[in-house]
Amino acid sequence: MLKSSRAFLLGVLLFLLAAPVFFMARVTQMSLPLSGLGRSQRIMPPDPDDWCRKVDHNRLQREISKAETFLSEGIGEELVDWRYLRKALRHTGVDIAGAEDSFWLQTIADLYSGCP
Repeated sequence: MLKSSRAFLLGVLLFLLAAPVFFMARVTQMSLPLSGLGRSQRIMPPDPDDWCRKVDHNRLQREISKAETFLSEGIGEELVDWRYLRKALRHTGVDIAGAEDSFWLQTIADLYSGCP
């Protein structure tokens, strides 16, 4: 009787040790793509030197300043070239969901702060 209960306990113990290994072997690892294009395609972010050349930094600073004034005081929306700001952000490869707000503007300013 003692031998059969030992054998039973040993069998249960081996099953409990082997079960996780069996289930882990069946799990396939999947890497998520960096973009929504597909599993095998990965998109590198644009080179900062490339996007720095595509934007007039003085104009960008003026537009950011106008937009900050509009956001803080609520006047002068028609003076802001929102298309230019969106284009500047698009050149960086960064995608920010949501409306244009102070976080959005600060992100653009920070991305272009290292440009010569």
